[in-house]
Amino acid sequence: MHWEPKHVSYPLTAKDISNPLHHVVVTVSGIEKLRKKSGGLDLELVAGVDYTVKLGGLGWRAFPDVPSTQHFRHTWILVRRHRARTPSFAGSPLPKHTPGQENRSAAIVMSYFHPWTLRATDAEEHVPFAGQLRKSQESWQEALRTWLDGNIVCEEARRYVANFLSVHRLRSSDNDSEAGNSDDLISDEELVLPADALDEALATRIGGRAPKASVDDAEAGDGHYANSRVAVQQCQDIWKSDNSDNVQQPPTFVVPGTVDAALASARASQKQASSFTETVQRAEHAPSLNRTSRATPATVRVWLAALRVRKNKEGHPVANPGQFQAVTEVAEQSITRTQSDVGIWGASAGRR
Repeated sequence: MHWEPKHVSYPLTAKDISNPLHHVVVTVSGIEKLRKKSGGLDLELVAGVDYTVKLGGLGWRAFPDVPSTQHFRHTWILVRRHRARTPSFAGSPLPKHTPGQENRSAAIVMSYFHPWTLRATDAEEHVPFAGQLRKSQESWQEALRTWLDGNIVCEEARRYVANFLSVHRLRSSDNDSEAGNSDDLISDEELVLPADALDEALATRIGGRAPKASVDDAEAGDGHYANSRVAVQQCQDIWKSDNSDNVQQPPTFVVPGTVDAALASARASQKQASSFTETVQRAEHAPSLNRTSRATPATVRVWLAALRVRKNKEGHPVANPGQFQAVTEVAEQSITRTQSDVGIWGASAGRR
């Protein structure tokens, strides 16, 4: 949005009446009030009576002087932003995806996104007067459905409306609509939870894939399902969550021995770690130089050949075909760069 509404600036003292930065012209009654206010009286200026807004100025515009704007025209103005901003709906009415809120939600969307004007004489088909956003014989939901059904003339505006509907999960309840964006025009199925299914719905679902019935615990290993099951069982033991009765019991927790070992190891590592100050104050080491050898194209190809047949402890290939193909491409690029570097250095040595 390039324009934002702001409160008009008007003088608060008699000395400030001629300040050109104000957006208003003070009337005779306003001048008299400011003079009395300088004498100690606590008087407030009334918009439209004690001052009237100017037509506009550098970077700002007044609202049109029509009957539909008289109740705020002398209080608010439109100021041009230096950089357009994305509007924020924080604190503003938003659509609700609950039964009985369809018309309210549709009215909010139409008010936010459908073009409208406060000047009845300038109204047209696609920019109606604000009081005629919907026809008298139709509901807000019907008006919104008609507008969404191919009557949004701007593709950018259609994308904004679709994103807004997706974010706030607003759906039309008419399943027979033939509009293009059918996903945005149908209601989500409401969840009906009977009382006898409440315990099952509240039960914690164990993540992962359960092993087959023929596989015992030893063969199942330490998979995601097994770990999740142990974690859920441990939480239930700690919090004593038993659905058989409703007696609330205080939780119990016994620190496993592995935790003590981990804490001891962490303390030992913390003692060995040196602080930043100690590192800075430590005497400088004598300079050293290490010689390393650079891989040649021949050694890289030997390494690739070994990788192709290398297997892990279980006898499976270390790299599957896809992984080996990716590594091969990277290795070939490294070989090409190495050969190019050798050619460049060789040519330089020849010129010398």
